[in-house]
Amino acid sequence: MLRLRTSTFPARLSCRAKTTVGAIDIFPSLEDLLKELGAACPDRPRTLLMLHGVRFAPNLGAALRALHLLGGSAAVCFGGVASMPSRSAQGASPLQEALRISMAERHGWPIRLAALHRDEALAAVRCCNAFGIRTVCFENDTAGLRAPPTALENAALDAPGLALVFGSEDEGVPYEVAEACDDLVAIATVSRGSLNVSHAAAIAMYERGRQLRMKRASGSSQH
Repeated sequence: MLRLRTSTFPARLSCRAKTTVGAIDIFPSLEDLLKELGAACPDRPRTLLMLHGVRFAPNLGAALRALHLLGGSAAVCFGGVASMPSRSAQGASPLQEALRISMAERHGWPIRLAALHRDEALAAVRCCNAFGIRTVCFENDTAGLRAPPTALENAALDAPGLALVFGSEDEGVPYEVAEACDDLVAIATVSRGSLNVSHAAAIAMYERGRQLRMKRASGSSQH
């Protein structure tokens, strides 16, 4: 079972050094995380899962599990579970609980996670652009934004570096963050309502992996 002591975990996310617990690396800044991942290229794609304001540990835990199993590189959490304190002096924080639920420690999965303040999301999108990583915001309701979203089945998710941006189910992605992303994508549902964020992330991650596999297969068949 994963046990993170408060002495080794940045309670207010103010620590400026990477924290490593088992196979899990927690970064204090997106820049540090991206530098460790290295540059994305066709032979070594990089996929970030960016989650804004997710407030329930089971949702974050399930999303982290999907991230690893579907080939993602790292997660970036803005506020929500990532910044909630422990409910008691001896109890686990919501982030610790999310990491336990992800099963990463049990299976030794190498999870990389940047835990940031919710107000850092816009700067993070711009940071990704500076590192050559395209940003794709997943939102079905984009009224007032620059353009309607592209349906997932028509979206291009095969760039070497890609960040998939999701918000909480009740609030979604903040307007200014969605507007700053390179693309807007929607996952169609058969009735009104929103998918659980971990389910939506898994669907997007799978489609990203499928497109990358098709691109590699197409490239190898031309040689």
